Amino acid sequence: MTPAVPSLLLVLILAAAPAGATAVRLFVAPIAESTWEVNGGPLECRLTHVIEGFGRASFVRRAGGALDFRLALEAHAPHAARVHLRALPAPWMHDAQARELGPVPDRENGSPFDLGGDRARALLAALGEGYFPTFSYRAERPATGAVRVALSAVRFQAAEEQFRACAEDLLPTDFAGIQTSSVHFVAGSTALGPVARSRLDQIATWMKLDDRIAGAVVVGHADSTGSRRQNYLLSQRRAVAVRDYLKGQGVKGDLIRVRFHGQEKPSASDKTAAGRRHNRRVDLRLLR
Repeated sequence: MTPAVPSLLLVLILAAAPAGATAVRLFVAPIAESTWEVNGGPLECRLTHVIEGFGRASFVRRAGGALDFRLALEAHAPHAARVHLRALPAPWMHDAQARELGPVPDRENGSPFDLGGDRARALLAALGEGYFPTFSYRAERPATGAVRVALSAVRFQAAEEQFRACAEDLLPTDFAGIQTSSVHFVAGSTALGPVARSRLDQIATWMKLDDRIAGAVVVGHADSTGSRRQNYLLSQRRAVAVRDYLKGQGVKGDLIRVRFHGQEKPSASDKTAAGRRHNRRVDLRLLR
């Protein structure tokens, strides 16, 4: 059992044990040592809490993604049947009642303590109100009996404010949403419009911040207006314009590979004005 837990809190959490339970192993951060830490940047924000002897709990929000809760265990996850989740009031929350958060869905793979969506938001909300969300289960392999794992609300609110502020500065899309892009041009032009520059700014930010990105392929195209040679050169200049813009935003030039195909690889029919607008483009693909 984790040492230095005030007796009132200990009694409160152990009260969640089923009637007739013999012994309960409790894991919760001592109040004097309970901390929440915020780390992150434009790609990911993480709110972390250490549960001594059990693991590290984290709320994670990534660019363009939903909130997730993860609990990295110090040892292999025990096989647990019927994991249940309750939000227990802290001892100083007089007259407050425990809140049922329901059974945790069984998982064929992964930890039963990893939650997303509504469950993760419910945990975050309960902590913000001063409750101690507590996982309760019986460990079957190894057979260690009843176990309670509690997230401490002590020193949580200030950290949550930092976490929300971090999340507000996340990029608006995830990697899947930025991995492939196209920017378009006016007929006969290589000038980048405001929509194109905005998209390229997002791509440049990802390339500078995500160490897993190995590079980018930039491919220039043109519609069929004019001669093939003119369109070949025009597609080259468009691709170079995109490469130079990314370099101007701080992307290393050796990460960018430039190709161009003139009018040879249209994405739409050149028989209509709308199709020709689609074909006056540069396609970009980020590589990992």
